[in-house]
Amino acid sequence: MQFILSTDITFLVDTTGDVTQDEFKQVIDFIYNITNRLAIGPDDNRVALVTFNTIPTTQFDLNDISDKVSLLNAIISTKNFNLTGTRETHKALSHIGDNIYVSSSGMRTDAQSSLLLITYGQSQSPTQTQFAAYFLKSTVQAIYVIGVGSLMYHPTERTDFPNIASSIENIFYIEEVSNLCNYILSITIKLDLNATQSEVDSCSPITTTWTTISTTIPTTTEMKTTEFTYSTELTHSTSTELTYSTESLSQEKTSLKLDTDNGTTASRLNGCVVCYLATTELTSTEKIVSKINKGLHAGIMIGILLSCLLNLVLIALVLYLLCNRKSTRSAKNDISFLVDTTDDVSQDEFYQIIDFIYNITSRLIIGPNDSMVALVTFNTSPKTQFDFNDISDKSSLLDAIMSIKNNSLTGTRETHLALNHIGDNIYVSSQGMRTDAQSSMLLITYGKSQSPTQTQFGAIFLSSTVQAIYVIGVGSLMYDPTERTDFPNIASSTENIFYIEEIPYLCHYILNITIKLDSNATRSEVDGCPEITTTSTTTTTISTTTEMETTEVTYSTELTYSTELTYSTELTYSTESTYSTESTYSTESLSKEQTSDRAIIVLSVISVMLVLVTIIVGITVIYHLLKYR
Repeated sequence: MQFILSTDITFLVDTTGDVTQDEFKQVIDFIYNITNRLAIGPDDNRVALVTFNTIPTTQFDLNDISDKVSLLNAIISTKNFNLTGTRETHKALSHIGDNIYVSSSGMRTDAQSSLLLITYGQSQSPTQTQFAAYFLKSTVQAIYVIGVGSLMYHPTERTDFPNIASSIENIFYIEEVSNLCNYILSITIKLDLNATQSEVDSCSPITTTWTTISTTIPTTTEMKTTEFTYSTELTHSTSTELTYSTESLSQEKTSLKLDTDNGTTASRLNGCVVCYLATTELTSTEKIVSKINKGLHAGIMIGILLSCLLNLVLIALVLYLLCNRKSTRSAKNDISFLVDTTDDVSQDEFYQIIDFIYNITSRLIIGPNDSMVALVTFNTSPKTQFDFNDISDKSSLLDAIMSIKNNSLTGTRETHLALNHIGDNIYVSSQGMRTDAQSSMLLITYGKSQSPTQTQFGAIFLSSTVQAIYVIGVGSLMYDPTERTDFPNIASSTENIFYIEEIPYLCHYILNITIKLDSNATRSEVDGCPEITTTSTTTTTISTTTEMETTEVTYSTELTYSTELTYSTELTYSTESTYSTESTYSTESLSKEQTSDRAIIVLSVISVMLVLVTIIVGITVIYHLLKYR
């Protein structure tokens, strides 16, 4: 019995004006021919079609049409579309995820899901398209991309296709629209292995011609010619013929005399060289050289000892300089506070939040060469209270923070707009951002954003500029877990998230947050913080109808936790080396002595190099430590 796997298939079709009306009709015919080969039905394949230019439009979803005849008629009806607008591919991909691959539009959890995007060039927003495709891949198992039309001759128009498709094998570049016909069968099989696999008639052939290549190889005796013939003809049915003919060259055994001191003779057999020693005597010069090499043993030992001594001196100097570096040197920090001014807290609680920011700032070292602070408030729209350029002395900065207490609390929580505002208007050089400074942002908010998905995108883009993003969720809404869900998508790590249900307890976090923002800040304790208390009361009443009876209950829990860890590693390393040399020397140990001499020379060179490298590295490290003390 053949197992048939149902698939939820969506065609996403570009309707911009980069192809002619006639070419667009060929694109629709292409979709028609694929669909015609599929088994359509509620328990088989379901098909949806979405068109897009500046905005996406659902022509029909997975629920709308369940019989093939009506489906094919609906596809043909899209031929007369007006081709206009810009190519906003990211909006189309988001539309697919939000409106097609959802259960209300007919998506089945037990079916495969596939998307076929047919487009004519690069999206207007490649980065946003990449993010939209990334999120869509969590729902759609296979995404195919067909780039079609004359723009495919330009590599720059193809750059975002690999970011959209689920794999490189799912990308097709077809420069001529008329050649789409040749891909109908292969695409259909990719979408459904059980589809009808009939050939497509009247497709324009694609031909490629290769010329014969002749290569002549000279030898010492004669010329040999090798010919390669490679021909390929591709139509809708692909056939490849490869003819490879070569005549191997014969090699003869030859002997040659090598110009060496000891008259070594070699023979070459089939391209391999085999060396052997001829009969000779050990010369007086070689004896002298051997004795000199033995003296290098002392040089090796001296070099190694000298290198170790220099390393010890270097380590001692580095430790001394590190311990005596100026501890008061403060790093530059560009710190921004992003404060929620919606009405989910009272005016009095908002005052406590501003006091929290005031206390953190009062512990920072403020100045052009130290920490600089910016503050932005937000509700329905964000507003810069002051940027990095505006205030450079601590007294004025603290006054500016206190003046924010009288802000009106109103509007909705559009956190994504505030994050975009921070990236566009605060962390830019024109507003005082320094390229040699650490960048940190502290978001203080009272609940979930109105647009969590857009907030996540805003945080992703901002994280490319801001190194550390902290989130403090404060107020009574923090008792509700659903109000915390987008905080992990905003903060740069989970360690940078704080949930504080009672606003008076903010006081306890001043020192912790201050040190995170600037490790050189003043670490004085905060006075007057309310004590955090937890009270738990349990009352149990047992009543009977006749009498009061005392029952003694013994509850015993014995916990045994035993972990036995056995880690055994047996390592066997065996190297068998066989080296055979046939020699007629009268002194049998000559070969060993020569090998030892060579090893001594190599070790001597390594020892000298090690000393030199140690000296150079030491001088460099000491120079930089002295320079930046």
